[in-house]
Amino acid sequence: MSERSKSCVAFLATLATLGPNSLTATSGRTGSVGPLSQRSASELPFRLYQKGLIVVDGSIRGADKLRFLVDTGAMRSVVDRRVAKKLGLAAAEGAVQLAAVNEITRVDQVIVPELKFGPVQIRTLRAAVGDLVYLSGFGTRIDAIIGLDVLRSTSFSIDYEARRMTFGRPAASSQAVPFQTISPLLTVTAHVEGQPMRLMVDTAAPKLVLFDGRAQAKLPNLPWRFTVIQSPSAKSYVRELEIGRVRLGDAEWRRRPAFLMDVPAFADGDLDGILAPSGLCVKRLDFDFDRNLLGWAGDRDCR
Repeated sequence: MSERSKSCVAFLATLATLGPNSLTATSGRTGSVGPLSQRSASELPFRLYQKGLIVVDGSIRGADKLRFLVDTGAMRSVVDRRVAKKLGLAAAEGAVQLAAVNEITRVDQVIVPELKFGPVQIRTLRAAVGDLVYLSGFGTRIDAIIGLDVLRSTSFSIDYEARRMTFGRPAASSQAVPFQTISPLLTVTAHVEGQPMRLMVDTAAPKLVLFDGRAQAKLPNLPWRFTVIQSPSAKSYVRELEIGRVRLGDAEWRRRPAFLMDVPAFADGDLDGILAPSGLCVKRLDFDFDRNLLGWAGDRDCR
């Protein structure tokens, strides 16, 4: 499998944690989070896979050396079924809907009595349970996906060059745009080929994604070509294209690769697609939930 295909498989697998219906009944996180505002900002190194996927070390119920995928596009956190069974995590009442690439399925939930990574400590997390073997295609096992239900508990920065996350209120960014929403989805407004589009910010996405339907209606004449992505369970056909201009705030990127995809989970929503920060090749990304801003700085070579 090519490097590009591995990245796409990983991204398509993380779509299993999306879907606007997955949080209509519950907000995902229960319990409390240690208030980072009362202590100094802390740093956490991460491994970078496929030039954009962020994996950090963490622990669940005292079991350390676990590997967590940090994913702002996942509305709720997911624990691998193997890990949940090994740690004896108690089942939570009720199933939740999770969206895969071309289907919506119902999965069980568990109660995670304690989850830690860096300075973040969550007590009594209600998480989905899934088979995360699909994410092994980029070279490491993934024991859990840390979704927005946990991540929005504190502001943080991602330094792609230094490969570290810094928790706490970030310094003012030279470039920033307001979040349009932060719950249950983290969205911003960008201009794609001059058209305003509401995009979900997803750190696990390899490149910009436009949803078939809404986005294609705004840009009906963009040329694209089919490409085949082989996942462990099936082949997925996606359309690849190149976007001439992407503008976010005062910044503009040219000739950005993108996918045009049919994602049924968002068919009835008002999202136009997914913004992949790694695809914009920024050096640093700031998620400032105190000021409701997405900030960034610098350019890096991510070819």
